[in-house]
Amino acid sequence: MSEFVAPAGWLVVRAATLLLLALLAGSLGLFWWRAPIRRVAGPLILALGLGSLGSVAVVASALGTLGGGLWLLLLLCLVFSGQRVVRWAAGSQVSWSQLHPRQAVGLAVLLLPVLLLASYPPTEFDGLTYHLPFAQSLVERGPEFLAAVRFPVFPQLQEGLFALLWPWVGAEGAQLTQLLATLATAWLLYEWGGVIAEEETPTKPIPLGLWAAALWLGNPLVLWIGSVAYVDAGLTLQVTAALYAWHRWRTTGRSVFLIASAACLGFAAATKYLGLFFVVVLTAALVLRRPGVRPLALWVGTVVALAGGWYLWIWQQTGNPLFPFYGAWFGYSAWSPELAVTAASSPPAVEAGGLWSRGWEGLVFLLLTPWRAVADRAVFHYQAPLSPWVWPMLICCLLAARRAWGRRALGLLALYALFWLTTVRDIRFLLPLLPLASLLAVLGAVQLRSSSGRFSGYRRPVVVALLLIAPGWGYTLFKLSERGPLPTSAESRASYLDRQLVGHRSLRLLLAQPHAGVDSEPARTTASPVRVYGYRLEHLRHPFGSVLVGGLLGPDRYAVLRSKARGGDRSLVRYLRDSKVTHLLVPSTETAAWFDRVRNGDCFVSESLGDLWVLTPTGCLRDASEGEEG
Repeated sequence: MSEFVAPAGWLVVRAATLLLLALLAGSLGLFWWRAPIRRVAGPLILALGLGSLGSVAVVASALGTLGGGLWLLLLLCLVFSGQRVVRWAAGSQVSWSQLHPRQAVGLAVLLLPVLLLASYPPTEFDGLTYHLPFAQSLVERGPEFLAAVRFPVFPQLQEGLFALLWPWVGAEGAQLTQLLATLATAWLLYEWGGVIAEEETPTKPIPLGLWAAALWLGNPLVLWIGSVAYVDAGLTLQVTAALYAWHRWRTTGRSVFLIASAACLGFAAATKYLGLFFVVVLTAALVLRRPGVRPLALWVGTVVALAGGWYLWIWQQTGNPLFPFYGAWFGYSAWSPELAVTAASSPPAVEAGGLWSRGWEGLVFLLLTPWRAVADRAVFHYQAPLSPWVWPMLICCLLAARRAWGRRALGLLALYALFWLTTVRDIRFLLPLLPLASLLAVLGAVQLRSSSGRFSGYRRPVVVALLLIAPGWGYTLFKLSERGPLPTSAESRASYLDRQLVGHRSLRLLLAQPHAGVDSEPARTTASPVRVYGYRLEHLRHPFGSVLVGGLLGPDRYAVLRSKARGGDRSLVRYLRDSKVTHLLVPSTETAAWFDRVRNGDCFVSESLGDLWVLTPTGCLRDASEGEEG
């Protein structure tokens, strides 16, 4: 048991430190606004603080000051500003939590398995392929165009948070931030539900928030995303905080909530392109309300100030502010999916396609998604499922349409679902919908129960909450048993990654060998004498960094390698030498004819390292520009 307790304890300390800094950063923003605020939800402050810290980390990275100096500055702010902010927060009646202490302790014990799940070394594909390389680049060199990465640029606010923790925690810090965002979203739903319950039935308390938070955390997909090095949990927190602040602005009329909503939308758009959907929809809603020039200018100015820099940078790097999407509008490049992703290489269910061009098929796919997300996971590459409660949840959402607020929320959910059809149909891209849908479903269920007259009172809300959270909790326990003991040393970590990642052991052994037989002198650099082309090994991008090249997209894409190999081993040697590659690695499961032909040719020495074949050029070409034998 000790191998779990010690790492979990350190993660708790790190999470608490990040939590305090984020709360301070968010409180400072509202403190500087100097507006009299009543009932500000603590998780809204946390969302603003996390977004602010991520932005500060990116700016510090660009200035070359990310590291100990930035942490010292943050701690000084904590010392000199903390007392004033605490007094302000107390005077503003900040709502930190309505949980009973016993409920809080029970929830913490219940969520301990999720904390353990986030303690394992990162092994998920997208995190290893570009999220963690982005964060490592921010730590070492600042924001840059990573030519060796499948998607060399993206909005990187969450990666800024990863980079902030990187020197202290390492790659596991990325998972820590996403877990914090997942729990903060549950906390926000708890507070938001309390606000709605007071608006709907001020004399009869209804545990809307408790059940909405439990329904959110009861999704295995939510807890899985909250324990891996992705950015979707951070995006969802910012979107949910923006919608909460918008709701508070509509009901109170206080402009501070309007600006807070705009800030969270800016942070969402700086996290992922999907955030732009909510920017467009809420901006349109604001324009229709005709609030006046000043509120509209503050709204637009806040969003642009917090997110616009990323899109200008991406445009400057690629000529497409939404790279690599919408190439028909902005133009294509060597990294555009149109060059590599075809119907033959990607299941139709997850291809990108326009709603209007696919019409009826898209709507049928949308209607079947709740079933497929639970019972037919092959469509979504066996990602974690949604909760089985999603089926009655949809019916309850429709029942909530009897309220004006419910109709507006339901309309937003429907718009986003239609928008999702025009994107890559990945089930986790629906994550920003789930918090609002959970709250709406609980509201609909409560209305149904009240109108039926079959029950009186809500005597066991915790029991209902436990039933709602059970699927996610059970899935977490299953994943812990599947992964085995938590790695607590460098040796156990390497062994764990060897088991989890195809090619990790072989590449680790290759890099540990002396490379006297490598004859490709142009490949030798001061950083490393080895430059490896990994065929279908993009998931090793983070562990091995710039040593590894090759990918589905970009100039070094697999299609180019295959075409050179079909031209013969001499053609392939010429290509590898021009790319300064010393070794070609191919999984042993790869049985394509081009690979067998090259492996049995004259220009390579082949060696098996378990799950990989290593091909080393032998110097059969006198010069890379000539086709002569040596």
